[in-house]
Amino acid sequence: MKKSFWLFVLLLNAVVSYSQVLHDEGWGYYVVRKYDGLTYHMRIDYPEYWWNSKIKIKSVRLYSADNNLGDVEIPPTVWYTANSPYVNDTEHFVSSVWDKAFKGRVGISSVSVPTGITYIGSECFMNCVDLESVIFNNALPFLPFSTFKGCSKLSKVRFQGGKSETSSGIFSIGGEAFEDCLNLRKFNVPHYCELIEQNAFNGCSNLQVIYLGDSVKLIRNNAFNGCNSLMKIVSSNKVPPQIEANTFMEDTYTSATLYVPIGSKDAYTSSPYWCRFFNIEETNELEDVSENKEKANAICGEATNIYNSFINYHNGEAHNEYVAALTLQSNNVRNANYGLSVIDSLKNSISESALSEESKQSNKETLDRIGNEINTLLVRNNQHELSLIDVVNEHLDMFNAYNERLAQYKEQIETATTNDELETVICIINADIKDMQDNHLKPIEDNYTEMLEFIPTLTEVEDGLKSCLERIDELKTEIGTKIDEANESLAEKKEEVQSAYQKANSLYQSYLFYYDGGGMEFYNQVLEEQAYNDKMAADILYDIDVLYKRIADSSLSDEEKTSYDKLLEEIENTVYGLRKENDGFNYTLSTFIETLQEQSDAMNSYYERLTQYKERIDAASTKDELDAVMVEMNQDRADTEENFVKTVVESYHEVVIAEGQIYQIGLKLATYKQQLKEITEEVERLITSGIKTVIMSDGDVIVVNLRGERMAIKSTQIKTLPKGIYIINGKKHVLK
Repeated sequence: MKKSFWLFVLLLNAVVSYSQVLHDEGWGYYVVRKYDGLTYHMRIDYPEYWWNSKIKIKSVRLYSADNNLGDVEIPPTVWYTANSPYVNDTEHFVSSVWDKAFKGRVGISSVSVPTGITYIGSECFMNCVDLESVIFNNALPFLPFSTFKGCSKLSKVRFQGGKSETSSGIFSIGGEAFEDCLNLRKFNVPHYCELIEQNAFNGCSNLQVIYLGDSVKLIRNNAFNGCNSLMKIVSSNKVPPQIEANTFMEDTYTSATLYVPIGSKDAYTSSPYWCRFFNIEETNELEDVSENKEKANAICGEATNIYNSFINYHNGEAHNEYVAALTLQSNNVRNANYGLSVIDSLKNSISESALSEESKQSNKETLDRIGNEINTLLVRNNQHELSLIDVVNEHLDMFNAYNERLAQYKEQIETATTNDELETVICIINADIKDMQDNHLKPIEDNYTEMLEFIPTLTEVEDGLKSCLERIDELKTEIGTKIDEANESLAEKKEEVQSAYQKANSLYQSYLFYYDGGGMEFYNQVLEEQAYNDKMAADILYDIDVLYKRIADSSLSDEEKTSYDKLLEEIENTVYGLRKENDGFNYTLSTFIETLQEQSDAMNSYYERLTQYKERIDAASTKDELDAVMVEMNQDRADTEENFVKTVVESYHEVVIAEGQIYQIGLKLATYKQQLKEITEEVERLITSGIKTVIMSDGDVIVVNLRGERMAIKSTQIKTLPKGIYIINGKKHVLK
């Protein structure tokens, strides 16, 4: 068991040890990590049983760099990656750049050193022939020997910030630190620098201006040897720093001008070696403020850009984009509402059209689908409220005040004579920039960004609505054609149904004919004829009774009385028969009236249904509706007509037949009435004239009719005379 445990420990030790690749070169145990072309040494604690403990990084140094890195920004921190499941990754500050870290590297144009760096090794950037710019973001304890020696393109070295609080001793520029930096034309010695070592700027043949900070106390021999172009030396220390006999070249004393603080010229003219300068002038421009002015103007430019950005949002291109987006959104709403209104109008047209119910439903469903698409697009269109101008107006007063401050900043930068003044202005501007950027411009930018992100949606909505409107236009044309065809077909169908209605209505008109029209007039006429016949028959019978009595009471012979009684009896019997026959039509006539009365409610109900049919026909908008009305109406007409014909029409037909017979009865009664009249007249003449009846003989006879007309005829011709009563040879003769 113990053997297994120790084997496991040894194996783990081997794995972890292999993963760390430990080094020890007098600096302590360290591991190597490389990021972005920069190699770092990470110093670690190494306990006796370190694999049982978490590895602790004590410090990190930038050890070396690759070529062709371009602009190098040394990171303030790097990560320690353990490459082991037993050790956590940790982040650590980079504290130093080691000796010769960048020495001789090519393709490196600039280097930015972060604030956490507290040490720069000697010859660190030596012979970096492509290096043009170096920025130190924090003061270092010193610049060591040959730091930038041979950097022939180096033209800009900037020290930002004050002296490091953790540094001890004096800050110095080491010997040969900038030797042979041929492109260096101006140099600002940091205000916290106290010592410039020998040959610090040796061979800087194009160096023209040097600013000495007010902390400089000693400049050693040959510090500016070979600076053939040095024309301006500015010393901001009222107490002349100590210089040595060969600090400057001999020609420098006559060709260059020494600028000193106001009131300190005498001190310099009486100071060893400073007194050798031929041109010494007092000035209050003791610092090189050009870089800070450039920086301040650049920052002020950034500040102005913020204002210009606001102006762009207020009334510039961004504002125009907002107006265009707002117009697009508004147009989308208008087009959507237009599309929905057209859909509603089409649906109403479809509802009122003669299309079939199936076609109506199908077209409405198609329109509803398009309407749903439009409503969905409308929701997308309105899901974001475009409010850039409102947000801009909320911050308008702040930016107007900001613009006034910018003018003040520019004036302060223009009139500043010290870096402190400029740094103060820069700090104020930076704070103002941050405030305006974070609290005032950012809400506008965010709103603008949201708008830009929303514009594709608006464009998609626009395209979608365009497609919907095109489909609506196509449907409008298609549906319009269908409606026109359906309406034309409906009109034809309505004519057909109207014709059927007229037929159905004619049945009711027929009823009215019988009930209150010509049919009823005819019926009343028949009643009158029947009543007239009855009266005429009664009159004839009365007249016969009267004549019976007249004959009986007359002086006529018995033979004559018997003859006349027999004739009257025949007429009387016949009239009785005709009168009875005339009365026999009472049932037929009363049946007709009863039938009309029985059909009255049915026909009035039929008329009400006809009215409803008419309303339905007028209101019908489809052939299906008209077909339904026509089927129902035709069936109703057929049923009603069948019942009507079986009852009223047939009954009326009986009345018509009865009328013919009654009429014939009337003619017969009229004939008998006339005959009775003639008999009565004849009897009266016989009674009043005393003529006797004579039996006719053969041969010629004299015949006199009842009108008194005489004629001579053969006795054989008597039979040819019309029936009637004649006086033949002075005697009455009745021919039958």
